[in-house]
Amino acid sequence: MQSKGKMHYYDGVVETIDIKRTPGAGLLSGLTFAVKDMIDIEGRVSGFGNPDWKATHAPAAANAPVLEKLLDAGARLIAVACADELACSLDGINVHFGTPINSQAPDRIPGGSSSGSASLAAAGRVDFAIGTDTAGSVRVPAAYCGIFGLRPTHDAIPLQGVLQLGPSFDTVGILSGSIDILARVANVLLADETTSLPRNLVLPANFAAPIDDEIAPYLVAHVESIKAHFDSVRSANLYQKSEQVYELFRIVRAHEAWSIHGGWFESIHPNMAPEIAKRLEGCKHITEGEYKSALKSRAELLKRIDEIVDCDSVICIPTTWALPPLKSASEAQLLENRNRNLCMTALSSFYGFPQITIPVPTASVKTGLSLIGARGLDLALLELAKQVQVELQLSAQ
Repeated sequence: MQSKGKMHYYDGVVETIDIKRTPGAGLLSGLTFAVKDMIDIEGRVSGFGNPDWKATHAPAAANAPVLEKLLDAGARLIAVACADELACSLDGINVHFGTPINSQAPDRIPGGSSSGSASLAAAGRVDFAIGTDTAGSVRVPAAYCGIFGLRPTHDAIPLQGVLQLGPSFDTVGILSGSIDILARVANVLLADETTSLPRNLVLPANFAAPIDDEIAPYLVAHVESIKAHFDSVRSANLYQKSEQVYELFRIVRAHEAWSIHGGWFESIHPNMAPEIAKRLEGCKHITEGEYKSALKSRAELLKRIDEIVDCDSVICIPTTWALPPLKSASEAQLLENRNRNLCMTALSSFYGFPQITIPVPTASVKTGLSLIGARGLDLALLELAKQVQVELQLSAQ
């Protein structure tokens, strides 16, 4: 256990476990994996990153369907991974269990809320890990830990048996140090889709403007190296659009989170990190009128979804605005970092787009460069990511 303010080298494992099916020729045979502590395992209580949650809920009656698919495909579950409390953070700091180690930068946070999943995958403790992503909780820790992370199309993977934060945006996501392994897992979990590759590249106008100087030159250089994969390249006001939709995202997600968890929070008065409790309690102030108005505005924007990215185009955008903060960062610094990241991750969350983050070397550690595709083009996006990764490796030589 870890008391507040005392961060140590925690491996991100909440519970070791060993579940596998009869060995066979499944697509994932021989691979080990971990699941975030939000996914039902028969006979076990999902902890949701908080001991009081675990103490006040019953064991799962069955495995979540996503877990069943992975086991049926031959993968072996060996660990339950730490989650940020109620998935209400992008930091990866858990006052009850510790801060899972960021193996490429041990003095920096791993990112959350799929912190343990990213930590284990980055350290090679598992071949892949399953997390969840509402506002960036797979993408941010993947970028911070220097690995691949996929947020699939919203609703592409069933959420039955998965604890939720904002059902309009929640997804199950995949993390791995290997793009090939991530693609194998995605082919098990995602239905057959169109695999023709998008031929047009869309970049944010003033690509480097919101990015920290420490990583901007490397991301810009790598974007230049992959332009040859596309027939055309154009710019769009994507940063501005993401900031605009974030406010609608915030209202809807907050209202849904309080509707699901507010009763438990007010009746149990759980022992939580003060900043997480404050964040959750703040959700109750979203009125029904504000929620319905935000839903209406979102529905209108979703009617024009092709204005953002069409089926023959792909967006390339930084995954995060900077390297992960140091573990010694203040609450104010962490809050500013979270808000700046949310203005970048909101685009995919709001529209339900698939997004994959690809590790890009900088002078010190790896950061993340993301590809975003139209809804339902997850497998095509993965194939394109494979090609981009090869190009990045060649350009680094």
